[in-house]
Formats: sequence, C-alpha cells, structure tokens
Amino acid sequence: MKQITQILFLFLLLLFSSSCITESDLKFEKSVSLKKDDSTTVSLKYNESTLINDEFSISFEGIKNDSRCPIDVNCVWAGNAEVVLKISKHNFEKIFILNSFLYPKTIVFNQYEIELTKVLPLPKSNVQIKQSEYSIQLKIYYNTNKDFRKIHLIDSTLDWIISKDYLKINSVSIEKNLLDVSLSYSGGCQEHFIDIFAYTSIAKSNPPQLTLQFSHNANNDMCEAYITRKMRFDLSTIKNYLAGYNSFYLNIYSTDGKLINGSPFLFKTN
Repeated sequence: MKQITQILFLFLLLLFSSSCITESDLKFEKSVSLKKDDSTTVSLKYNESTLINDEFSISFEGIKNDSRCPIDVNCVWAGNAEVVLKISKHNFEKIFILNSFLYPKTIVFNQYEIELTKVLPLPKSNVQIKQSEYSIQLKIYYNTNKDFRKIHLIDSTLDWIISKDYLKINSVSIEKNLLDVSLSYSGGCQEHFIDIFAYTSIAKSNPPQLTLQFSHNANNDMCEAYITRKMRFDLSTIKNYLAGYNSFYLNIYSTDGKLINGSPFLFKTN
C-alpha cells in the first residue's frame, strides 16, 4: 500500500510539473556561440530553431514556393526556393523570407548577418517534397562595427531591419566598386551599427535607378560626444545584381528619409 501511495505521489508531482512549463522553460534544439568577427554554419530541419549567443532565435518555418530545377532535368534557369524564417527576441517576433537564388538572400539583424546558403533536398522530377522533409543551411556572421561593410539587397518586406537613428552624411564618393562615406553622429558609450541597404526594385530610366538606404542603430547610446568617422561600403553585390547594365544611378537616402547631397550618383558597372 505504501509503495502504491509513493507511485501515485510521483505521478501527481510529474503531472503538476509538466502543467507548469512556460515558454522560458523550453529549450531550443540548437544553440550557437559566436565571438566578435566570427562566423558559423547552422543546419535546421523544418520547425527547428537555433539560439544565437543567447540573444535571439532563428526558426525555420517552412518553404513557401519551390521552383528549383530538378537535378535530373536540364532547365533554362536554376529556379528559386522561398524559405520562411522567423526571428524572435524578447517580445519582438518577425517572419521574413530569404531566397536560394533570387534576392534577398541575406538579412542583417543588428550586428548579425544571416545568409541562406543551401536548401535540401535537391528536387527531382515527379517527386513532391513534403514540408517535413526540407532542411536549410544558414551562414551566420557576427559582424561588429567595422568600417568596411557589404551593401545588402533587400525588398520592401524587410523595411523593419532598417534603423533610423540620427546620422549626418558629410560626403559620399564612388571609386570603382567602393562607396566612400564620411559620417557623424552623437554617442561614444556604445557600439553603433551602420549599414546601407539596396532595394531590389529598379526604376526604369536611362540609365536605370536603384534606391539605397542608410541604417543606423545607435544601440540606445545616450552619450553626447560628436563622432566623425569614415566608412567604405562594397558595391560588388549591386554590380552582380545589375549585370547587363553599363551604368546605373544610385539614389541614396539618409536615415531621416531625405536624399543625401549629390544624389543620384552614377555607378558604372564595367
């Protein structure tokens, strides 16, 4: 009788404990620790998540569309898979799409650059891939506040990644595939994350036009030192995207939504 009572007590204790599990008690299936200026590769199955430096999580929500060329067929183009991802941080949560072939392939979330590098399995003709069979590979860069940055292509659905803290653009010039910028801001006590994003939409004119947007995350810096620095931005991604055009106009906007002096800038791609 005593043994039965003990078993019943343990059962009730287990039942009570399981009913009290909260979201904070759940453990992510994978976690990643990155040092500054480091990178790593993460593989996720459908519905899996990874926790990055105990700061935020990335979840693989599924495939929206998959038009990739089957490996047993000769196609005119490679096709594209639209990968649905979710970023979660505290009370913040956002769904977005990265592409296997088209743009955007990369997202920048604060100081982290997240790039889609692989979608598996590879498609075959007459074979329907189930959502549960998909897996993806992400390259994650812990990009700190470097003075040399890439310019990333985004579409309008990724506007939320652009931070619009005050930023004064003193001068901009283009030399080959580099955009040289002198800029200023207030701060001095925190790292400031400054990027430029280029929108994938192309305005038809002669030559055509592309819109670029500065992003500045001041990291809640309340200090009042006035800092001026020079940064260089790599235009190679834009050059590859604009392959087939000899020249382009770049309309560059500051964080206040205004065109910077000198816009549009002529960018020769060859």
